[in-house]
Amino acid sequence: MNKSRLIEMPFRLFLLGLSLLVGCSRRQIEPPTPARLSPEPNEPRIQLTYVSTDSLGVYGVYALDAGCLDSQQPCLGETRELFQHSSQIFSISWSPDGNRVAFVSEGVDRKDDVFVSNWDGSNLENITNSSAYEGFSAWSPDGTRIAYESCPRDGCYIISAKPDGTEPVRLWPPTQVSSPRPSPHQVAWSPDGTRIAFADNDKNGALDQIFTMLLDGSGLVQLTDVPTVNLSPAYSPDGQWLGFVRESDPETLGSSDIFLIHPDGSGEINLTMRSVRTQLSLAWSPGGQWIAFDGDNDSTYDIYLIRPDGTSMFNVTGSTETDENYVAWRTVS
Repeated sequence: MNKSRLIEMPFRLFLLGLSLLVGCSRRQIEPPTPARLSPEPNEPRIQLTYVSTDSLGVYGVYALDAGCLDSQQPCLGETRELFQHSSQIFSISWSPDGNRVAFVSEGVDRKDDVFVSNWDGSNLENITNSSAYEGFSAWSPDGTRIAYESCPRDGCYIISAKPDGTEPVRLWPPTQVSSPRPSPHQVAWSPDGTRIAFADNDKNGALDQIFTMLLDGSGLVQLTDVPTVNLSPAYSPDGQWLGFVRESDPETLGSSDIFLIHPDGSGEINLTMRSVRTQLSLAWSPGGQWIAFDGDNDSTYDIYLIRPDGTSMFNVTGSTETDENYVAWRTVS
């Protein structure tokens, strides 16, 4: 990531800054025993995917099969690389059928664009292809649209477009949020596709809070209102919860936790309780039994799993040399 991006996109400074800091104590986490998975014919195949680099520093998307998700200890297959990409990948989102993936990477004028490809990286297409910064793409539940943040010179907006980039539409005007400097980003779809969740500046134009709204801009709900940064919203599959990352100290960027909250703003729960120092993103398993997240384990980011009640947390990847980030679940029919 070059320095100009950090200046022009301050919310990414938070994401990357977390990985540079020393942190606090945590409980011991035992990994599961990996098991080879053999899905039954005609059963959906579920994969846990993430972004990492190989031994030469080349970015790629990696996957491991996941089964036994209803048990206390899921069955995990061996990790394999799905595809490589020529520059850094910042997020991934799978189409509902698992055949295509949207992700963010360097594009026009060395600024981030949204790309779409087949699951193996073939038929790669830059669907935004603009000189604005675009980021944090999210595939709609019905597979017909991709939402993403776009930041041209006049501010930031949430855009919805077809998977080929055509018919882009601004989902809402930034004046809907009472902030002097609205900057919506990190969009997530509700399971029924009628609402979006996103992070945006608070009423003082500074610290990010979590909001939801209908696609036409009505029904705006501010879920968080605390003096710190809240990021990376993600709906549970049943729509009853939103998970998000909350920074513990906005002054030092020293640690964070994953929280859960109901879509009406009630029932907030701290899920990780400082057991892992910092997190960047999270994703619910298709049945809602597990939450996957990327967490800093002193030197690198690993992929973790935890139950929505805060139990049975463990480190999936256990890497000591490479970062694993931007976790996402893939369901292959």
